[in-house]
Amino acid sequence: MRMAEIIFLSLLLSGICRGAVLSVDAGGQADYLNIQEAINASRDGDVIEVKSGVYVGSINFYGKAITVRSIEPEDANTVASTVIRRERKLPSSVVRFDCGEGKQTVLRGFTVESVGEAAGTGYGIYCHYSSPVISNMVILGCMTGVRGEYGTPLVRNSYIGGNSFSGVEIRGGEVLNCTVKGNGLYGFYNCRSNVVRCEISGNKGVGFYDCKGSVINCLIVNNGGGLRDCSAHIGNCTIAFNEGGSGLHGCHGEICNSIIAFNGEYGLNNCRGVIKYNNVWENVLGSYAGGTIPGVRDIHGDPLFAGEGDYHVKSKGGRWERKLEVWVLDEVTSPCVDSGGNYCLEGQVEPEPCGGRINQGVYGGTLEASKTPNGEGLWAAEAPSEGKWIFGKFDVDVSCADGYYWYEVGTRLDSEIEGWMSRTVWRGYDRVEGERRVEKSFVIGSVISPK
Repeated sequence: MRMAEIIFLSLLLSGICRGAVLSVDAGGQADYLNIQEAINASRDGDVIEVKSGVYVGSINFYGKAITVRSIEPEDANTVASTVIRRERKLPSSVVRFDCGEGKQTVLRGFTVESVGEAAGTGYGIYCHYSSPVISNMVILGCMTGVRGEYGTPLVRNSYIGGNSFSGVEIRGGEVLNCTVKGNGLYGFYNCRSNVVRCEISGNKGVGFYDCKGSVINCLIVNNGGGLRDCSAHIGNCTIAFNEGGSGLHGCHGEICNSIIAFNGEYGLNNCRGVIKYNNVWENVLGSYAGGTIPGVRDIHGDPLFAGEGDYHVKSKGGRWERKLEVWVLDEVTSPCVDSGGNYCLEGQVEPEPCGGRINQGVYGGTLEASKTPNGEGLWAAEAPSEGKWIFGKFDVDVSCADGYYWYEVGTRLDSEIEGWMSRTVWRGYDRVEGERRVEKSFVIGSVISPK
């Protein structure tokens, strides 16, 4: 085969694999006037690009491995102006996946809503034995924002609010980086999905009810109650100001590294799970009730939130100011800094200086975690001497232009330190030899509690 034929065939096959791009515009300046017509005409691998406008009527993907997206899915104004609207009670959903769709089926960058006689009824998005990717969405005004049965959909980077009953009811999959806010009763109801890095706030009932998936790095605030009858892992959450109930009630999974504060009833009520390394503080009726046993190394102190609506915790070492996108220094340090129960693991990267132990609360283990204050809670260890690590206080005040750090040699031995957590290797000078300032490298970490 000649080279030109090979190149032509290669380009042809490449085009087939990529699929076609079909355009939709309610104003008539595109291939199709409505989204369903484009879906019906599409083939697996196609992309349907929808121009801004209001598209009245429900849509069904009919099992096709296609992407349906707005013109600029990452732009909030585009998402707000590209609307799929349901005005009648039947069919019962705005968007439907019920023909075995998988992860190659993508819906991205729309506002989905029910209005008129359909307001407060049905589902914004319904998945039955299907596992699509749903991202960059705003889902409003239905009975339930997203409902999934027997599939594993991925819902991410979306706002789900103002629905009459609940925000999310999914029996599997994952909800990631979403805001679930202001729903009529529940944020999450009867879910089996893992929920990661989400804000659940302002829901009239509880944030989570009867959920079996893990809840990680979530902000659960200002709901009627926090979490009730949940049985999976709950870690690094901030559960606060849920005025109508307890922070956690009837939760029997592992509950760790969380801030549980200022809730309207108890911090933890009738919880039988593995409870450890939480800060339980100033809940109206008390910290523990209903047979809940206080957790291993739970602490009790004002978490020192940054301010109203800002749940970063204060630190002399630095706190992330999200609005300004800068680090600011506080005059006090929250007891939640370096008080979690595990190392900063892979995927849980806190900014330096970090004491090696994860912070409590929603930002623990993330790049927005408050920093360990200079000289507080940090210890250093040099190479073993006669089989024992030598520990000393680590002073991170930079006192010379080359950016080295001072290490004060101490006499503490490993037998005197409980739970020392290594972190990383820093350069420094050993002052023990006076003016000679011998250069060394030290492993920096923190301790749970020096004896």
